[in-house]
Amino acid sequence: MIKHSKKLITFCWSIRTEIAKYIIVGLSSFVIDFGLFYLLFTFAGLWYIFATLISQAVAIAYNFTLNRNWSFKSNGEKKKQFVRYMALQIWNYLFAAGALWIFVSQFDISPLLGKFFAIAIIVSWNFIIYKFVIYKD
Repeated sequence: MIKHSKKLITFCWSIRTEIAKYIIVGLSSFVIDFGLFYLLFTFAGLWYIFATLISQAVAIAYNFTLNRNWSFKSNGEKKKQFVRYMALQIWNYLFAAGALWIFVSQFDISPLLGKFFAIAIIVSWNFIIYKFVIYKD
């Protein structure tokens, strides 16, 4: 057990720069996604599901570009990576929309708080998928 823990710590230490950059890109993506969602939902009066579609589309373009070129410094085939990235983002959008609907309609949580929870869940699996699936080339 201790041997596996040491391996995990060593691995995490070896990718600390990628993790730090991923966090920076993620936080700035969050600001873009959540900020735009807030503006579209609160001020433009868009339905929360439609507002999340637009805000995530903008954040997706930003996030792919920065993570590919800065966080993971990938030189792989851009088109192939983008297809994999978009497959994940479609899943993330469906998950976010479904989770948002559940949080709002079933648990009576505000759409803003529901959006925050959905993003927090999605972030938890994205680094691993980015590192080992999308930008592995």
